[in-house]
Amino acid sequence: MDKKRNTISVVIPVYNRSEMISRAVDSVLMQKEVDELLIVDDGSQDDTLSVCQQIAGKDKRVRVLQHEGGANKGSGASRNLGITSAKGELIAFLDSDDIYLENRFKHAIELFEKYDDLDVAYDPFQTGKNEGSAKIKGVRRKVEPQDMFMNIIRGTHGMFNTNTVTIKKTAFERSGLFNEHLRLHQDTELWLRLAYHAKMYSENFSIPVAHIFKHDENIMKNRGSRSRSAYYKASLEYFQNKKVSRRAYFFMLRKYLRKEIELSGYLDTLKQLPRDKKYFAKLFSG
Repeated sequence: MDKKRNTISVVIPVYNRSEMISRAVDSVLMQKEVDELLIVDDGSQDDTLSVCQQIAGKDKRVRVLQHEGGANKGSGASRNLGITSAKGELIAFLDSDDIYLENRFKHAIELFEKYDDLDVAYDPFQTGKNEGSAKIKGVRRKVEPQDMFMNIIRGTHGMFNTNTVTIKKTAFERSGLFNEHLRLHQDTELWLRLAYHAKMYSENFSIPVAHIFKHDENIMKNRGSRSRSAYYKASLEYFQNKKVSRRAYFFMLRKYLRKEIELSGYLDTLKQLPRDKKYFAKLFSG
């Protein structure tokens, strides 16, 4: 007898994307494996909510959610509302200005069927102004689950994207949800916690499952040192009393301090110190 497939819920947080949301939704609903689509309106000021409600009226798989009072709480809080409201056993995400490609869940489902103890499957993605001029990105080679924690910290073999992860809902019970205090980088901060508490794996390093569009509104262009420093600080605080290697904690601490020094304007001065003699020059170099 064939093993029963895990049910899949997809979460799309959306804010003021009335002209783009339908494209993202269509790419989700074309995936035959999707059992539920949760669109979380994050207090949009345009016609986004109305557009989403019209979509939900045409497909019973679609549900539209809002924060209490129609508040704007950010993408992390919106994804959390989707996770806690989801009925599926597997959770996936899609940004409202991006799309899934054909067979988005093919490799993930195969992995979950192959490894009973798997918690998170991830795949490559492609990025560009359009699908015809895309560059494939992601984790470039096989990374064993026990090595993923350090890979995320150091970025040694590349990184996956929020649109390409498929997560067992039960894994969030160990890792926690997205950090709602971080407006940016809350995805990477969560992946680090998941890598610590759960088993993350992939066997697909060449076939993209989502397209990330590059455009002027894309928030990725505005990710600065201050938000990255906040992410490093949050990670340091979380892992302060956890059993992580001194090497791993050192790398997190070095990145945090480097950003703080950069923000203070002292980095250029430190780089001019003799690296073979000065401890702090060694610490923050490279």
